[in-house]
Amino acid sequence: MTANDIAQLAQQLTAQEAGALAAWLTELSEGNPFILIELLYYARDQHLLLPDGRINLPMAPAIQVVPQTVYALIRARLARLSEAGRQVLNAASVIGREFEIETVARTVALSDAAVLNSLDELQTAGLIQPVTGLRYQFDHQLTLEVAYQEMGEPRHRLLHRRVGEAMEEIYHQRIESVAGLLAYHFAEGHQPERVAHYAFLAGQGAAKLAAWREAIAFYEQAAAAAAAFTDQSQHQRILAALGQAALHAGQNGRAADALRLALALTAQSRAPLSEELLYADLIEALMLGTRYGELLTLAAQVNGHGRAETVSFVEYFRGIALAQMGSDLDEAVRHLQKAETLLSHPSLTA
Repeated sequence: MTANDIAQLAQQLTAQEAGALAAWLTELSEGNPFILIELLYYARDQHLLLPDGRINLPMAPAIQVVPQTVYALIRARLARLSEAGRQVLNAASVIGREFEIETVARTVALSDAAVLNSLDELQTAGLIQPVTGLRYQFDHQLTLEVAYQEMGEPRHRLLHRRVGEAMEEIYHQRIESVAGLLAYHFAEGHQPERVAHYAFLAGQGAAKLAAWREAIAFYEQAAAAAAAFTDQSQHQRILAALGQAALHAGQNGRAADALRLALALTAQSRAPLSEELLYADLIEALMLGTRYGELLTLAAQVNGHGRAETVSFVEYFRGIALAQMGSDLDEAVRHLQKAETLLSHPSLTA
């Protein structure tokens, strides 16, 4: 059924709220007549669609359902598949709504001929349909969801891991382009070292595009995976990158928290980052977050150590913080003058 057909049906059921009902039915049924009818039965049973034509709008948009009758029908269709066909379908459901033949073939332990025959079987059964010569898609989102749910957790983990390994082989020359997907599959496959590596790589890719929110999400995923490592060098690098991305995004509190954690990991890292640079970034985050008291305490800990450029940077922000607080303007001037002197004569020590 087309979107127009569904809109006309919704108009007959509820004249006042036909648009909302049509949108809900279209999204979940994707035009499949059987699923559409079962959704209407479900809506009546769950009092989403009331006898007088009114709709329980607060509930309807939030509900993503698989009516039991639809679930049972899809499950029965899956039960009729051959063993090879079910293996291919399981691998495809882990990949997503659309999938490439090569990724499936590298994931399952079947010959190329068996994979192709299984794809023909799935297409004949109406479970998948071709998109291009090398890509297929599930006939409906619910088919994918039922196939995925029916596998169970152990198979989920194994297949996500195998899909990730297959993608590593296929995209090895342009691995950055699929780093986010690899992080997802290895997270589902419980492979924290690979999650940390690929999520960090995806974060770097997002940062290059100034997509700071996406970068932050990937860096946080990477940091969570790396937290359990014995050597905290990678964890520290990830947190430093997270701090910088958060600064760019204007999330100064998050930046400060990440940079403090990065500094705390120095002693646990075999190849620690420069504390000098981490302190500089943290001071900037505190300044932008108007956390002047914390900034002054941290600046006192640095206590003039480091390159002249860094000391000048610290002195400048000490002066600005004191000026903003209005507590000791003479001291603020002295710090600002010291910063200017070090910038003019970088050979001088602090």
